[in-house]
Amino acid sequence: MNAIDAAAVVDYAQSLWPEWLPDDTLIRVWANQFQRYDEHIIRQAITEFKTEHKAGSFKAPKIYNILKIAKPRQNLKRKEQQVRLPEVPGFSLRRTHLDGRVSEKQFWIRSPGGKGFCNKETMPTWDVVQRIAESLVERFKSGSLRSLYPAKLWEIIRGPSFAEELPF
Repeated sequence: MNAIDAAAVVDYAQSLWPEWLPDDTLIRVWANQFQRYDEHIIRQAITEFKTEHKAGSFKAPKIYNILKIAKPRQNLKRKEQQVRLPEVPGFSLRRTHLDGRVSEKQFWIRSPGGKGFCNKETMPTWDVVQRIAESLVERFKSGSLRSLYPAKLWEIIRGPSFAEELPF
């Protein structure tokens, strides 16, 4: 909410408590606090404080109590507005077994912060993902993993977040 709307909300609070006559400094303080919230959420909080918390007998509204009502509502609205993109695999490994069977496994890439996996927006470039896949294939081909994952052929397949390169 901008400063003008916040001042209008303070005027709305004044209309509910006619005996309350704040000076310009107090109006600026209240308007500054209200700017962090959506206008309709603050108006609802003021109305609820007036009607449901027996604040009608007060000569002035209590900003602390109004913000206490408004904060959870604003947090809920912000949480609902956050769109979380689905996590997508970075690549798949296709393995051709010694007996000719083919199996494929998808691999996800951890996001840089370590909280969950990458989505289309946070996925590193294909060069980085390809190096990760190649190092994994090398681990499968050598050492103790070779006996666990015997294969004739290993193929690295791009994940869905990487568009196929089109020749132009």
